[in-house]
Amino acid sequence: MIKWGYKIVGVAVSTFVAYVVSNLYMVIHVWLKMKIKPSEYIPLKVFAIYSFLIGILFILIDHRIINIR
Repeated sequence: MIKWGYKIVGVAVSTFVAYVVSNLYMVIHVWLKMKIKPSEYIPLKVFAIYSFLIGILFILIDHRIINIR
């Protein structure tokens, strides 16, 4: 069921979800077809830390704990 009223937050979240699905598809494709593990070309620890921090920042801004105006 689609819930209306997400406005700009919905655009941001749906863009993020599409980005993650696209990247996961590419990583799995390269891993299965070319036999190149993700850890060979992605610094996983750094990527995980930065992704976590960006997610936390998004949540804090969305709930207006951090005001950017």
